[in-house]
Amino acid sequence: MGTQTSDRRASILAATLRVVGRDGVASITTRKIAQDAGVNLSAVHRYFSSKDALLLAALDEATTVMIAALPASPRADWSHSAAVDETCLSLGVLIDAEPCLPLIRCELLLYLRHLPALNQAARRQQGRYVAALAGLYYSTSSVGEHATACHAFAELVATMVDGLALTSASRDARNAPGRAPGHAFRVVRGHSRIGDRS
Repeated sequence: MGTQTSDRRASILAATLRVVGRDGVASITTRKIAQDAGVNLSAVHRYFSSKDALLLAALDEATTVMIAALPASPRADWSHSAAVDETCLSLGVLIDAEPCLPLIRCELLLYLRHLPALNQAARRQQGRYVAALAGLYYSTSSVGEHATACHAFAELVATMVDGLALTSASRDARNAPGRAPGHAFRVVRGHSRIGDRS
């Protein structure tokens, strides 16, 4: 894929995420996306076979960004709690920078899982995200900890991120001035450190 093709495709995906964040997935059209991306409508159809294929690619992009925000690889001296601590820090920073991203990802996931042709592909995106979290926890867990427990914990962390995004979206900024969405993760992180010292 050439640089121009890659850039134009990336521009269309970024526009898709913006339009979903602004207007919601139910009212999205390829015309709106083309307009937001500054490309012709034909360009959207050249790179993506259908609107649903574009939305699946946008879900893949959002999932990739979420995974990329995680700590690259655990340090040898990390304990299981250190991995959780670093995950909370990393996701808090991401949510501060892109507060709508987890919500957009959830909205795309919920929309696509109701389409029979794309249901499994959408579920694989969620599985990919949870597996990235679980991999961090498993690599730092003690020998006695089972992979199933690490996976369950990863699902819990993913749910916290999604819930934080939903809470942030529903909160009136006047009620919590100056509080970025990642604030809750920093509070949890601080309490986990207090608990570790005792």
